Amino acid sequence: KKVKQLSLGMKQQLILTMYLISDAPIWIIDEPLNGLDPTNAYLFNQLMERAKRENRLVLMSSHNLINISEFTNQIYKHSLYKKNTNRFFTPKSTFSSQN
Repeated sequence: KKVKQLSLGMKQQLILTMYLISDAPIWIIDEPLNGLDPTNAYLFNQLMERAKRENRLVLMSSHNLINISEFTNQIYKHSLYKKNTNRFFTPKSTFSSQN
């Protein structure tokens, strides 16, 4: 199949596979969990744990902060609707207060 004919989940799997076989030190990922079933979301988490062990820099946008907090060192929260809300957080502090 051509990539444009794949489902969203299959496209996400393809992109994540490309990162997996890549030796790139920096990964830029947009909404990686979008379209993934629970099994592939778990595999994504394993991939991110591996990237963390290998000291790769992963820049990721996601609305799913709870899931990504499992493997991140730092989260940057940005709001287009509230002034002065752009901050860096550690994952634990992100969910322990109403920032």
